[in-house]
Amino acid sequence: MRLYESLGLLPPARRRGSYRVFDQEHVDAVALIRQAQQLGFKLKELQSLASQGPLVEAVSLGFARQAVEQKREALAQQIADLQAQAGHLAAFAAILAGAHELACACPQVQQQQQARKKLTSGA
Repeated sequence: MRLYESLGLLPPARRRGSYRVFDQEHVDAVALIRQAQQLGFKLKELQSLASQGPLVEAVSLGFARQAVEQKREALAQQIADLQAQAGHLAAFAAILAGAHELACACPQVQQQQQARKKLTSGA
């Protein structure tokens, strides 16, 4: 809560003696912050909204839709990039498997392997 207050995401809590008192505005703002974080929003992104007024009021429906769409597009791009990377890894694994098969079929490699076996077995 103090972090959110220091970033301007929450108004300062009222005090009752040494206790901090939070009202429904705080509860709603924290719920919004947590939900936004779960969707991939950074506190810095939310901080720019909070500069326009109380966070819950600053998030208009149009802005929220736009921000969610931008996050969705960024996520779709990340998925495409990861799928491409997975394809490259599969291709590289196939190259390595082929190189291993070629090396195993090479007579010189077979002789070296047999020589190693003799050294390790003590024969």
